[in-house]
Amino acid sequence: MGRSSKAGRATFVGAAVLFLLVLVACSGSESSAPVTQDEGAGKPPAGAPAPVATAAPPADGAAVSGALIVRTGTLELQVKDVTAVVTQARDLVASLGGYVAGSEETNQGEKHVATITYRVPVDKWQDAVTGLRGLADQVVHESTQAEEVTSQVVDVNARLDNLRVSESSLRDIAARAGTIPDVLAVQDKLTEVRDQIERLTAQQNDLTGRAALGTLEAIWETPVVAVAEVQSGWDLGREIDHAAAQTVRAGQAAASLLVWLVVVGVPVFGPMLLIGVVVIVLLRRWIARIPPRPEHPGWGPIGPGPTPPPGDSGPGA
Repeated sequence: MGRSSKAGRATFVGAAVLFLLVLVACSGSESSAPVTQDEGAGKPPAGAPAPVATAAPPADGAAVSGALIVRTGTLELQVKDVTAVVTQARDLVASLGGYVAGSEETNQGEKHVATITYRVPVDKWQDAVTGLRGLADQVVHESTQAEEVTSQVVDVNARLDNLRVSESSLRDIAARAGTIPDVLAVQDKLTEVRDQIERLTAQQNDLTGRAALGTLEAIWETPVVAVAEVQSGWDLGREIDHAAAQTVRAGQAAASLLVWLVVVGVPVFGPMLLIGVVVIVLLRRWIARIPPRPEHPGWGPIGPGPTPPPGDSGPGA
């Protein structure tokens, strides 16, 4: 009787764990199925599970009942006094229920730039954009985006419901398990389910949090005067330095050429030049030693002389 009862209990625990594995696998397949929405309503389908309560703020939970929109945007604005306007913009966003999530400020010569990231309630989004635009002297660039994440939240809620059912069943099985191996097997599966629940809960909180508070980045900058912008690209000292550098480079090139001529030219062409000079000198001396040709009567120093007139045969005729 003892052996049969243990075998029956082990069979029951094994079957229960197998059933829960199939249940968890089914919950994963349900998450991959597309979730459709009613046109114009912006609400989850009638057959979808109702959202579950999480650790998210109350405002986020209220947003799940309708369409969840994640809003992001960027504003590039020119102002005369960046420091003063940044303070005014912070007060404006705070009055709408938002806050400053990050800031960065730089000074580049005549240009002062401050990049501020604001988190604004979605129902006050347009008020924040309009208010920040009103503080600027000129709007250089504006870009806003909206992404609906209602179906993602509904999908996460359905998966959480299935996992919580699996967790409850595993706890019951763990309480009935009689052997240590059975208890350890159930505990391992329970730990895996709890890990999935925590990850999905964090994903749900992130989606609902981003849908509750939009992210708006504002770039506040001072306008750059045209003359100052042109002058910023020219520097007298830098031009003099460049000219001096070019002169030094030219001198270095001439010195390098002279070194090559001395080191390479003299050993290679020097002997040839010396031999040529010696040959020319010897040739000139040899030509100088040749006696002059004697003058022939009727011949000039170079060729025949003038032809005598007719009837004159020459001297003594």
